[in-house]
Amino acid sequence: MTTDPNNLPQHTQKLLTYATPQQLRKSVHRALFAYLMEQDQTGIDKDYKEIVENLYFLLDFLERLESETTKT
Repeated sequence: MTTDPNNLPQHTQKLLTYATPQQLRKSVHRALFAYLMEQDQTGIDKDYKEIVENLYFLLDFLERLESETTKT
């Protein structure tokens, strides 16, 4: 798999053959909350801010993707 942005639609389509945007979003939510609970118990990871921001942007992307796929 390449990281070329021009291939994003192709990679997104492939990903959606495994799960819907809603399923992916729910999984990311669960992973985020598990991570937050772990950080509360073990102390804040040095990459905490970056990880939470990345997950926020991923959730936003999945939400937009979900709304686009429900339009068609």
